Amino acid sequence: MPSALPKTAARRSPGLATLCLATVAAIALPTIASASQLLVYKLTTSTPAGSAASPAGTWLTPGGFNQAVPGASTLANNGIDYKNGFVDTNWADVLGVRVSMYNAASLTPTVTEVAFLQFSPGTSRSDFFALANVTASSFDLSSFGTGDANFFSITGGGFGRELFVNRNYGGCPNDTGWFGTISASFCGWETTARAANGNGNYGFIYADNGSPAGPVNYNASTGVGYANIFAVTVTLADPPTGIPEPATLALLGAGLLGLGALRRRR
Repeated sequence: MPSALPKTAARRSPGLATLCLATVAAIALPTIASASQLLVYKLTTSTPAGSAASPAGTWLTPGGFNQAVPGASTLANNGIDYKNGFVDTNWADVLGVRVSMYNAASLTPTVTEVAFLQFSPGTSRSDFFALANVTASSFDLSSFGTGDANFFSITGGGFGRELFVNRNYGGCPNDTGWFGTISASFCGWETTARAANGNGNYGFIYADNGSPAGPVNYNASTGVGYANIFAVTVTLADPPTGIPEPATLALLGAGLLGLGALRRRR
């Protein structure tokens, strides 16, 4: 028969077991202490002619695109549109949303954010884009709601005007607002926006008349900006809810190994 464990070893075993169990139990403790940024949607004005789609439609349609294409998830004016399908199924992990316009020389790593709207996440990717959810902005939105055709929505006001923050219409010469993606041409200012930085697929127009910028007549010769990258970036819990951090996994492994060693000793 195997000899009994020495008394000294027998005395140590409960302490080892307690330590191992405590290590395993530690995985239940909160470990999220920071946040991370993830680019989830990008459109560029250098997208090949004829290949552009509705900015609102591609954002709202389930599924990502170009996720495996090199350079697609890089914030650059490289002609590769991109969507990460993460946002379709993991919106509960989103802490904040930043919708931005950038200017960058083609294929260079340097980009400049020229306009932005920062939002709380709302309840889904389809309802966050609303004035009530704005937490910060490059615009003065105080006069929103005082015009005759106010749009603050992903689907916009028709005419290919989407992800659109508009103050008023009044016939094409009097259209006024702050921000929008343009994918069709009904008025002359839309044609100008789509031709400004690319090949006519998309136009990214924004008010550029101060800091913060007030509403601008889209036809104006000054105070109107044209960007060449449109992007949506989300802030996530780091790691997202339900995904253990590496340190937590290491604690679990150490605890299980310790329990295994204890069992072998017994």
